[in-house]
Amino acid sequence: MKKSFLIIAAITLLLCSCTSFGDLGKSYSNFEELKKDQESKGFVFLGKFGDTWPAEVKEVKIESNEISFELKSGREHRYSGYEGYELKMLRLSADNQEEIVVILRSKEKK
Repeated sequence: MKKSFLIIAAITLLLCSCTSFGDLGKSYSNFEELKKDQESKGFVFLGKFGDTWPAEVKEVKIESNEISFELKSGREHRYSGYEGYELKMLRLSADNQEEIVVILRSKEKK
């Protein structure tokens, strides 16, 4: 029983790291490249703050149904009303330290 639990825990951890943190550290030369990559991972674009490229993903946040985050400026944002969907926030940093935040939603309900 213990061995089965450990195997399931390891697989779950691996899946989580591949889907949510596989984006961490990834660089994009422009928004279209990011959008295409995320579409291939099952996500569609919802919103974006900032537009300075190239940029590298510094933070990934994934939530179900709604997601909230704060911009570097201190302004808070919330995307709600997405019952059954997975939402993803990518915080990127450009070479000049400008912040870009991209919000995505899973194509399918979970």
